[in-house]
Amino acid sequence: PFVEVKAVVFNQQAEILAHMHRLHDAIEVLGTLLGLEPGNVEALEFQYTFLASIGRFDAALDVIEFMLKRSPDNAGVLNDMAWMLATWPDRSLRDADRAMELAERALTLCTEDERYMVLDTLAAAHAADGRFEDAVRTEQEAMEAAHELGLDLTIFELGLDFYTRGESIPSWDYFY
Repeated sequence: PFVEVKAVVFNQQAEILAHMHRLHDAIEVLGTLLGLEPGNVEALEFQYTFLASIGRFDAALDVIEFMLKRSPDNAGVLNDMAWMLATWPDRSLRDADRAMELAERALTLCTEDERYMVLDTLAAAHAADGRFEDAVRTEQEAMEAAHELGLDLTIFELGLDFYTRGESIPSWDYFY
């Protein structure tokens, strides 16, 4: 129980630091927590997001790879990895084939409530591979799934706009 409480406090501290735009400090806090509890999924998710946000994509990818090894059937981890590989800011580092493979696997494992996210990622992977017709079709499926859940479609419309123009997503955090 004490370690669990400590983990919550560390994660909250990191989240507060991130909101204050102190990502390096947040990463340091998460490093301390992960030293105590290496498999803390929430801390790992924060860590790779913050690392990517400061441009440390190699380190962010290492964290996701670590998570994927620990949880190879976790649809969320598969989806996150696929998104990063499909939308890397440095296009020479993108891996559309692996992104499609991971997103397709995530699609077989996700819940109905997660389906729209995975379809959105698969659309980005298709676009990264230059398969824009597939990207448009898949993004439209993502929009239908999101609409059924009553979600705002603005982000999906932006993605669809890129794909219909024959462009891929410029960067993993473009919409955030």
